[in-house]
Amino acid sequence: YSMIFSGITSVMGALIMAFCAGDWEKYMESDFPFVDWFVDILDSSAGGSALVIVVIVLLNFLIAVGINTAGSRLAWSMAHDHALPFSNTFQKVNQTVQTPLNALFLLIVTELVIGLVLFGSDYAFQIVVSLGGVAIQFGYLIPILMLT
Repeated sequence: YSMIFSGITSVMGALIMAFCAGDWEKYMESDFPFVDWFVDILDSSAGGSALVIVVIVLLNFLIAVGINTAGSRLAWSMAHDHALPFSNTFQKVNQTVQTPLNALFLLIVTELVIGLVLFGSDYAFQIVVSLGGVAIQFGYLIPILMLT
């Protein structure tokens, strides 16, 4: 039921925005239409910018929490199945917080190392990110080929 409720509220929100948003032509010509929209809603550039910052920071925080939670659980599962080097270290669950902290630290260090590539060049970072997508496709392709 949550998907149905989310779909209904998304459509309602889109309709409200469509009829109340304001000057669509200005938004379509803008480089950042959502910033202009927030500025027009609040009738203040400082208020609109502050709202944009709050929304972006909140979304980034929620996305980072989800990514780190899912990634640490995945790393823990792989370590539990001995699919990672040093599996005995990464499969341990901290008894105080009941969380695989070693797997979480592995994920954070991996994210930081990949982030450091960005300091080298944008092109190198794009290659690293693209290789992840290619690896996922091959990861799906291998079991499909094995089943056929």
